[in-house]
Amino acid sequence: TLLTRDKLKRVKDLGLNDIGISLDSLNPLELEAICGQKGIWDKIVSAIIMSVDELQDGVVEVLTTVTRNNINEIPEIIKFVNNELGAWSVINPVNVPPVKDSILSAESDEIAPPYDPDIVDSVYDRIQELKVQGYRILVSDRFLMDSRKYLKTGEFKWDCDAGERYFTIFPDGGLAPCSDQKSVDNITTMTASDFRSRKYLQKVRDVQKHCGGCIFSCWREASNLFTDKSVWKERLGSVPRIFLRR
Repeated sequence: TLLTRDKLKRVKDLGLNDIGISLDSLNPLELEAICGQKGIWDKIVSAIIMSVDELQDGVVEVLTTVTRNNINEIPEIIKFVNNELGAWSVINPVNVPPVKDSILSAESDEIAPPYDPDIVDSVYDRIQELKVQGYRILVSDRFLMDSRKYLKTGEFKWDCDAGERYFTIFPDGGLAPCSDQKSVDNITTMTASDFRSRKYLQKVRDVQKHCGGCIFSCWREASNLFTDKSVWKERLGSVPRIFLRR
């Protein structure tokens, strides 16, 4: 909401290629309720349009979190993002961690799966159809399958390798395996060799061992790229110039 064209140009000059901006409803009043801010719809849409205009060599992702309140809206959000905004859609189910000391804990059973399986299948079938039709949807078929299962069952345990192949850096420099866990170190005091040390890896694996799982596309899709050739094929087919730019 604080994005301006000047700020965007400045971070672009510093090396920014891609940006992700959240949009969880096409209903301005619903979006205001989600974000707790009046007039947020216009600010978000303006920020997306501005980003598409400035970052023409990168990817502008519009991130939509699937909940019980907006699940039936998802296909129309994808169409709007593609046809009206010219951006990519990233569809991610709401993450309700089962871990008690998690930073993100479930405040209400209202958003937690399981959801009506018929509704989930109907919506995700439509997402798959839109993907086949060429709509810019930047999530793999494998992740869509995992998402569908999670929304119908509430189960999302998986063999995570967060902290080893990717990690989160918080504003204070804290380094955590993912954004749903507490910091295990601080990036401002670490050296390159610290990332390969047994001490660091042990901290990370202790977190992994006690984690109940997640459905964050950032983490699953990154892991899938290391283990599933079909995900590589999809990425190369959809955004080759971006995926191979380095």
